[in-house]
Amino acid sequence: MSPSCERITGYPPDTFIKDPAFMDTIIIDEDRPQWDAHHERIKAGAVDLCSFRIVRKDGEIRWMEHTCQPVNDERGNFLGTRGSNCDITGRIEAEEKLKESEQKFRAAFSDSQAAISIVTLKEARYIDVNTEFLRIAESTREEIIGKTADELDFWANEEQRRQMYGELSAHGRLNSFEIQVRSKSGKILTLLISADRTIINGEACLVSSILDITGRKKAADALRESKAKLEAVFESMTDAVFISDLDGNLIDLNEAFANFHRFGSKAECYRKLSEYPDYIDVFLPDGTLVPPDMWVLQRALRGETAINAEYILVRKDTRESWWGSYGFGPVTDNEGKTVGSVVVARDITAGKAVQEKLRKSEEKYRLLYENMAQGVVFQQADGKVIFVNPAAEEILGVTQEQLKNPAVIDANVQMYNEDGSVSPADEHPTMRALRTGQEVRDAQFRIFNPRQKAWRSISVNATPLFKPGERKPFEAFVTISDVTERVKLIESIKESEARYRTLFEKTGNPILVIDTEENYIEGNDAALEFLECNREELLTHKVTDFHPSGQTTNRSIWKTGGKMERQYEIKGRIKTLELTITPGTWKGRPAVFGIGTDITERKRLGDANIRALAEWQNTFDSISDMVSIQDRDFRLVKVNRAYAEAFHTTADKLVGKHCYEVIHRTDCPVRNCPHTRTLQEGAAFTEEIFEPSLGAYLQVSTSPTLDEKGNVTGCVHIAKDISESKMAEASILDKEKMLRSMINAITESACLMDEEGTILENNECIAKRLSQEETGLKGKNIYGMLPPDVAEYRRSMVRKAIETRSYIQFEDVRAGRNILNSVYPVQEDNKEVHRVAIFGLDLTAVRQADQKIRESEQRSAAAFNIHQDPMAITELETGRIIDVNPAYSEWSGYSREELIGKSTRDLGMFVNTGDRDKFVEQVRCGNSVTNMEVQLRIKNGEVRDTLFSASTVEMGGKILLFTHARDITERLRTLKALEGSEKQYRLLAENTDDVIWTLSHDLHFTYVSPSVRRLRGLEPEEAMAETLEECMTPASWQKALKEIELYRPFLVNGIDKTWRIEVEQYHKNGSTIWMESVLRPLYNNAGKFDGLI
Repeated sequence: MSPSCERITGYPPDTFIKDPAFMDTIIIDEDRPQWDAHHERIKAGAVDLCSFRIVRKDGEIRWMEHTCQPVNDERGNFLGTRGSNCDITGRIEAEEKLKESEQKFRAAFSDSQAAISIVTLKEARYIDVNTEFLRIAESTREEIIGKTADELDFWANEEQRRQMYGELSAHGRLNSFEIQVRSKSGKILTLLISADRTIINGEACLVSSILDITGRKKAADALRESKAKLEAVFESMTDAVFISDLDGNLIDLNEAFANFHRFGSKAECYRKLSEYPDYIDVFLPDGTLVPPDMWVLQRALRGETAINAEYILVRKDTRESWWGSYGFGPVTDNEGKTVGSVVVARDITAGKAVQEKLRKSEEKYRLLYENMAQGVVFQQADGKVIFVNPAAEEILGVTQEQLKNPAVIDANVQMYNEDGSVSPADEHPTMRALRTGQEVRDAQFRIFNPRQKAWRSISVNATPLFKPGERKPFEAFVTISDVTERVKLIESIKESEARYRTLFEKTGNPILVIDTEENYIEGNDAALEFLECNREELLTHKVTDFHPSGQTTNRSIWKTGGKMERQYEIKGRIKTLELTITPGTWKGRPAVFGIGTDITERKRLGDANIRALAEWQNTFDSISDMVSIQDRDFRLVKVNRAYAEAFHTTADKLVGKHCYEVIHRTDCPVRNCPHTRTLQEGAAFTEEIFEPSLGAYLQVSTSPTLDEKGNVTGCVHIAKDISESKMAEASILDKEKMLRSMINAITESACLMDEEGTILENNECIAKRLSQEETGLKGKNIYGMLPPDVAEYRRSMVRKAIETRSYIQFEDVRAGRNILNSVYPVQEDNKEVHRVAIFGLDLTAVRQADQKIRESEQRSAAAFNIHQDPMAITELETGRIIDVNPAYSEWSGYSREELIGKSTRDLGMFVNTGDRDKFVEQVRCGNSVTNMEVQLRIKNGEVRDTLFSASTVEMGGKILLFTHARDITERLRTLKALEGSEKQYRLLAENTDDVIWTLSHDLHFTYVSPSVRRLRGLEPEEAMAETLEECMTPASWQKALKEIELYRPFLVNGIDKTWRIEVEQYHKNGSTIWMESVLRPLYNNAGKFDGLI
């Protein structure tokens, strides 16, 4: 037994010599069966190698490698065994670390949610990929390994591929590089690649961590699509739309909002509700001031919903006022909780103005008929009288009821010609006009008035009225004048009539018309009243003449049409119009019509030095390490078989040579030679070297040999080949480095920890998330770095994964970040689980995108659904309806189920199918459609007049059409009624002998009828240019002033009272005439005095 046994086992050689079976007692029980089997094989004559564990004297467990061979006599009889023991604990530990490193690598590599690939840097060939990579590529390992990405046709975008290789070449790594790839089936995916260089088995490689963000990109696309939908809805609306948050901040509004609130652009609009009370006042239609907490936005935030809520808005700085019709309601989240509001507002000022004009027109019509001195009768073609004014009753001496009865007329109203003969009934002016279709003017008759019991002379005018497209009159308009006094002065009257009786020129439709040079070429009464001028004055002006300073004109709109807002400065006051511009022609001329969006450092592997060699050669030769005994001159005294075989010779040929000649092939000892140090210091030394002549790593140990006096005579030199350990160590370092590169390249957090939560390994990502240094996490407990609730939940999930030995995935929230956690149990060799690998993927961006999509869709749906006009989304090509708002169903009479999936053609909605073809062609050319007049047929068959607007947006690869129809049927009916009322008023003004005039609230003439020519010798324009004072004699003017003062309380209090006054007025020829005037006040909707008629 050699002395080195004490170094290895801790027991001196004598212990083993005295008790040959002592070795059996220190072998660990689990390894004893293989030790016994080893002895059986030796007895059978075999040379055998056996590895086992022993318990050293100090209690430390060490691994031994035992080499043994039988010893026989000359006859072959078994005498015993000869063997050597080598301490291989270091190698076993290295192998264990290598195995553990490979387990870590394989767990991180295989189980990562990120796709991981390893390619050679030289040829870019795949040498390893994980399961997630194969899923993305839709391929098997056999199809991938050994191939390049180019050979697999992996890159879908050549430009991105060039940029990626350029980035890699410039910086040596990639950090979250976005690129599109093509899977085996041809599916295009968007990936996020992070990569770094590393050395694997001596070859430069690239480790890449790849995240499939195709879903995230689709979410982003969905968000953009949802936004585009919202913007398309917004931009297709001519009404103001605004959306607020719960605090009243306006988070979205369209361009129409700026126009509605009289801002120059969206950029000028206030973004907080609290700013608007300093800008505008809001009133109810009855004039009551609305406090800000009762404005529509605040009502919507309280959960109220309304449609067609009307208010009057007044700017505080300019005092400009306008009418608004509002639809509003709350915006709620998925739980029904109010998170904001949506409001849609329409400017109905023009419509209100039309209604007011109609009311005024009818009021004038009524007042005129009731107060004029002339009698007025409307008689149908069948002779039935349908209207009689008080003057007609007075002139004819019969009641209205009597006049409406033909039998009473025949019995009580007998008409005589000037020659005294009775005029036949069918020759009366009314019947002649109805029969011939010709107007009858100034027919003179005498009648007997039963009330006055006196004969009266009357003048009758009869005008036939026709329905559009018909030649036969359906009604006659008759005026009757008492001309008894005039008959007495017939000659002078005839002279006046010859001079002044001219028909009043017909006015045009209520439209502003300009030519291409912006000159006004026509305007209706409403326009003249708005601009406060007469027609002749209007025709001398250009559009810009009425504009305030600084306001410019966008002339391109004259060609394209559209909506615009214009301000007008009239007599020092600013007025505003919202115009719908339509290009066209007027009397053959081009014209324009204006209608109101780490590697634990490896312990140095080393075996204890062998302090002594066996004295007998066979034992010496059984040692697998190179062993030699050298003198003080470095000469080899003895070498074992392993030493000689290492140099391909025999021991006798080496003895006597210098060790440095044999090993190092030098002529002197090498630097740091352990033998030199042993000779100098008399102590044992160990050194690791790489010997090029052998191509191996050696662990060289030297122990001094002493003479009887204790002097150093040489040393025992042991050279152990540790190349395998070194390669294992290098492999560990490579694996650890590759593992470190790989887990740091992963953009998700990754860590390996034990069942108590102690971190064993981690990457940079988790260190950053926990605000720690990467190397500072190892050994710490992860639960102590998390909020208590998150820590407890994660602890329970880890415990579940360990108990069930199965993969678990769960999501939680920490510090406002959504983390998807994947827990993989790591099984030991005995199948037990004491460690887990955890990967954390940050889903915050995805969740935020999901939330934004939901919020955007909620806003879009709220704006879409609350709009009071019919709105629809259809496919451009097929016309198939994709979605409609509630107003569409209510307006059309169709339920939502009846509409969705059908086309407007299927439903027969377009009265003129060419209308849809026309606007579809227009949007295909890139133009939007705004306020195109279209007739649509609803479910009950009724035809409705609409202003049709449309715009397009691309969604999901399809072109969709957003349409918005505003029903103007009632508006057109109102305009038609206004036209009829104005026609009656015009008819009356043209046919009456009395002078009709109107005064403004400040008592200026605003209208004088043509009869003024006969009465005062003046043209209507000349009369209107006069003041009241100028047209009267001084005495009459003073009389008129007293009358006005007398009646002022009635006017101020809105009392409808008629009064008569006789005044002396000037004739154009210098004479004066006496005139009896019947005056009646006019009041506006607010009940305020507006003028006189």
